[in-house]
Amino acid sequence: MDRRNSDLKDSWKQRHGALGNTRRSVLYKNFPEFLNNYIHASHVKFVLNQLPRSPRHVLDLGCGYGRISAEIQNVHPSAKLQGVELCDEFAEQFRRDLGDCASATIQEYVPTEQFDVILFVTVLMYVAPDEVAVNLARYWDALAPGGRLIVIEPCDNALIWLRKKTKARNISPTGGSLVHYFASDELGSHLDRLSGSRIIRKENFGLFPLLGVPRLHCGFSVEKAAHS
Repeated sequence: MDRRNSDLKDSWKQRHGALGNTRRSVLYKNFPEFLNNYIHASHVKFVLNQLPRSPRHVLDLGCGYGRISAEIQNVHPSAKLQGVELCDEFAEQFRRDLGDCASATIQEYVPTEQFDVILFVTVLMYVAPDEVAVNLARYWDALAPGGRLIVIEPCDNALIWLRKKTKARNISPTGGSLVHYFASDELGSHLDRLSGSRIIRKENFGLFPLLGVPRLHCGFSVEKAAHS
């Protein structure tokens, strides 16, 4: 494991020790519970709406304790869930509740089978910007033809808004300067370049639902051609 991910692993161990297996531990630690619940519900609604009709095998990258996978299991109890998680404590909870979970970075994990759904939910933000494209392409190869890649990552204007409102320059999630906030069209450009990809849904997640601002996260649902 490289120094970057070793530092992230230590940071997440500390955060888990402070906050446990909670939404605050994997979303915004300084937000009140009702806001994290709203953000969670927005993510879940997007993911569930973009799943195939009967998902069989789901890979949840950066799964945490199973925040998203647990919601999938509630709706699709027959789906097989596979997690990948850097934080050992989160990975252990996922294994107890939901299914197999590799204690690894998404850069280290090597898929040995194909999946009809692959989730990247607030995990590419912890990958070095120059490694995002290669890791998307690597997991794209593990997606079965006709499968869905579902991505939700933070937007750069969320950090700008938070800093403006709090007048703090050091507002950032666990990982500090190692975290990457995505520019407006950055993720879409990466996803467009995947062979046989078709973006079927793009959605912005705002803190205030009727206004859609500030844009905290952007979501993409990408379908892989049946023969790519």
